[in-house]
Amino acid sequence: MEALLQMIEAETMLLRKGHFVAAAELEMRQGDYARRYIDELGRIGAIGDRLDHFAPGSVARLRRLHEQFCAVLRIDMAALATARAASAPAPAPLPQPPARPVIVAQAAPIRDPRLARAAAG
Repeated sequence: MEALLQMIEAETMLLRKGHFVAAAELEMRQGDYARRYIDELGRIGAIGDRLDHFAPGSVARLRRLHEQFCAVLRIDMAALATARAASAPAPAPLPQPPARPVIVAQAAPIRDPRLARAAAG
């Protein structure tokens, strides 16, 4: 658990510093550590009753540790996702069509005398 958290934190720092190759190498290693952790959880689940028989309270303690690990992992993964998003290259802007000149037509002079008085007044 601790090694996986340390690797996630290290990858986050590497991304923030712009060391993308080193961060990618750590990311690959994290998958291996995560698989090992999941495998160990499966083994504990399979022998949990026997383990608790020989070491009372051990399964409850492991559950608490797992819950704490998951809480910290969520925080670290959010920080890592933010660092990854910040280090991703910005998408190229879409080309804009050239601006067309705006042609303003001259208004025709007002010919109706009633409207001319209203416009002048």
